[in-house]
Amino acid sequence: NLSNQVQLGGFSGIDLNLSKAWDFARGKGISVAVVDDGLQTTHPDLSPNCYPMTSNRTASMHFDFNGDDTNPAPTMSDQHGTAVAGVLAAASNGIGGIGVAPDARLAGIRLTAEETTSAADAAAFGWKNSVFQIYNNSWGPNDDGATIDGPDSIAKDSIKRAILFGRGGLGNIFIWAGGNGRESGDESNYDGYANSIYTIAVGAISDRAVLSSESESGANIVVVAPSSSFQRQGLITTDLVGKSGYNSNGANDGAVIPAKNCADLNYTNDFGMTSGATPQVSGVVALMLQRNLKLGWRDVQEILIRSSRRILPTDSDWKSNSAGLYFNHKFGAGLVDAMAAITLASTWKNLAASTNSTLSQKNLSVSIPDNSPTGATLNFNFSNVQKSLRVEHVEFSVSLTHPYVGDLKFVLTSPSGMKSVVNPRENDGSTYLSNWTFMSVRHWGESSKGIWKLTAIDTATGDKGKLTAARITLHGTPILTTGVRK
Repeated sequence: NLSNQVQLGGFSGIDLNLSKAWDFARGKGISVAVVDDGLQTTHPDLSPNCYPMTSNRTASMHFDFNGDDTNPAPTMSDQHGTAVAGVLAAASNGIGGIGVAPDARLAGIRLTAEETTSAADAAAFGWKNSVFQIYNNSWGPNDDGATIDGPDSIAKDSIKRAILFGRGGLGNIFIWAGGNGRESGDESNYDGYANSIYTIAVGAISDRAVLSSESESGANIVVVAPSSSFQRQGLITTDLVGKSGYNSNGANDGAVIPAKNCADLNYTNDFGMTSGATPQVSGVVALMLQRNLKLGWRDVQEILIRSSRRILPTDSDWKSNSAGLYFNHKFGAGLVDAMAAITLASTWKNLAASTNSTLSQKNLSVSIPDNSPTGATLNFNFSNVQKSLRVEHVEFSVSLTHPYVGDLKFVLTSPSGMKSVVNPRENDGSTYLSNWTFMSVRHWGESSKGIWKLTAIDTATGDKGKLTAARITLHGTPILTTGVRK
């Protein structure tokens, strides 16, 4: 992921393009909160970059929301957060490996080791918003292809407050794993964390540029980074010191090459999936912010979109929207490129303040025809609304009843013809959706003006359903104020 030199059969260039980027930025002055199952701050490859430990809650940068104290140390079965931290910011100290942002500061926010309350989630997302620029979240709801879940209202409000007021009003940057449920037929758009306009959803590709065997697709995926995939290389990163953690005896689980794990048990070479891709993007964002600390949260998203590389350009899902930006439901805008991102960040002019425009249709009883590719379509005419926008995020919400929601596919089509697709999930046996909101970045830069179409398609025989309500919200900047960015 740091430098793909075709080792072990990888493809040249399927990496973060870091070698030149490190000449300009290494994350110095940037603080990252690792929201996970713990952080082993005593690991020799992490300790130089970890904030010091203190029992003073006011002074501490770390916090354990599972144990209600300032020590984020994991149990011997909670190795995930330590591996995430190594990918992100293992120190350049001549020991072990090196992270994407080797000079960034790290703090552990222990949250996911146990089930938590809504209040704890909200407190974690709001922890030290004036200090941390980035919150790395390599976790999410169950990836079983049936779960529909996300933050409740308290946690949502906490993330929104961090966006509005964090970093002096520039907004904290929340990077989120897109999900590992591909083999279960899951879709990232059903993950309410990765599906938020306030987060950056990250997918994973293998060292050979194909979608990871676990990585979920979605119209919400912003970018991808190299990570593990079945029978391919995993990521080398920090593991719990000694025989605990992923690497207890130098042997891996057989899912990746090489067949042996690291001889040094303090490290592992079979970490990955979207959990491993996410801290790479957090690291790249740390480099971007070192170059330009004034970037707002939306600026960071647009820079990532514009600077990412289009991999597998012959893949049929690549589509260009009317603003000339390419997207793929599997890869988002493409493979994150550190050098291109920091170059663009260095001279970036911040986006104007955002606004939104919403159209709703309520009290409907629109039949969704059984097993019909045509489906049921609702039209939303944004031509006559008060303001036309240069679109950034698009949210579309649906309420419906159906004997098997997993049969349903949703397609949002912009006036230009660009489509955002939410594919069916065969494991989802629920019988209704109640105002569930999907999000897409695929219309970034397009004009809002015109008719947007929302279509619900039943893909299997035997069931009929009804659309009862729908809403489209377009977020962006007024065209008369900003023009269309070229």
